[in-house]
Amino acid sequence: MSSKEEKPKWNVFEDVKKISISPEALMAEINSAISALEYARATAFLQSQSHSSVSKPKRPVKSP
Repeated sequence: MSSKEEKPKWNVFEDVKKISISPEALMAEINSAISALEYARATAFLQSQSHSSVSKPKRPVKSP
């Protein structure tokens, strides 16, 4: 195989997203990622709570 036919070497940074130049844009991307993560966690928590309350019937309260 000649040097012209060789595949280019793999680069660690091939699929890394380019970072925005301005600090404001970078902070906006970070805030967006944090918000998405918090939303996903809150949604998962609420869904787990609703499933656990449906699957476990509550015991009746005894009258004195």
